[in-house]
Amino acid sequence: KMRVSKVSGGQWCPECVDLRNPAIVSKLAELLGGKTNVRLDEVKWSNGVRFEVDILLDNLVIEYDGGFWHKYSSDRDTYKTQKLLDAGYKVVRVRETILEPLDIIHENLIQVSFRYNLKKLDILAQNIKDYSVHSVGSTSSSRTYESELSHRDES
Repeated sequence: KMRVSKVSGGQWCPECVDLRNPAIVSKLAELLGGKTNVRLDEVKWSNGVRFEVDILLDNLVIEYDGGFWHKYSSDRDTYKTQKLLDAGYKVVRVRETILEPLDIIHENLIQVSFRYNLKKLDILAQNIKDYSVHSVGSTSSSRTYESELSHRDES
C-alpha cells in the first residue's frame, strides 16, 4: 500500500518495484517451471536487438500484456508475436481484459483474455500446461484451446 503522492514522487511499493518482472509474471513462471526475461538469440527486432520474452518454457513463449503498458502497443505486440511464430515458437499471449486481441490467426498462437488476479493464476497455468503438451498443428485443437482459454474471467 502506497499513497498516490509517494508513487507520483517516484517511490514504488515493494511488490511493484520490479517493472521488468511483475508479480503475475513471476508467479506464472513459477507455476509453469519456466524461465523469465529470456533473450532469444535467433529472433530480433528490425534494428537487430534480440527479443526478450516474459516466460520461456521449452519452445513455448508466454507473454503477459498488462493493460497499462500495452494499451498503445498492439502493432509492436503483433510484430513480435509474428516473428516468434515465424521462428517456430508456440506463443501464448495473456492479455488483460481491457485489451483487444491481436489481429493474428495462427495455429501456434493462443490469446487469453485474463483479468489480473493472482488467485486464479493456477487455473491459467494449468490451461497453458495442457496447451503446451497438446499436439499443435491441428486446426480443431487450436480452436478448442482458444475457446477454453480465451473466455473472459468475470469473477
